[in-house]
Amino acid sequence: MLKKEGPGLGFSLEGGKDSPYGDRPLTIKKIFSGGVADKEGSMKVGDEILSVNGNPLVHMSRIEAWNFLKRLTDGDVSLVVRKKLEARDQLSMQASSQQA
Repeated sequence: MLKKEGPGLGFSLEGGKDSPYGDRPLTIKKIFSGGVADKEGSMKVGDEILSVNGNPLVHMSRIEAWNFLKRLTDGDVSLVVRKKLEARDQLSMQASSQQA
């Protein structure tokens, strides 16, 4: 849960429907220092934004998602985020699957 106070949530997006690289997940490209997401602390670059306040973003272009986020009113914002696996997590998963 983020608390929106002002123009944005403190992160930029990349990917989305019709991106230059094809349809890609909407992911966090950058977290702005001192912004809402930075202060909250749990969101990381590469995390995928699935929905905001119950509204799915998975079929939106980056611009559509950006416009949607800009129209949010100040206050609590509920995000569903798929965390990006860290390299060490991926190595651990690979090692586990090779042992099975």
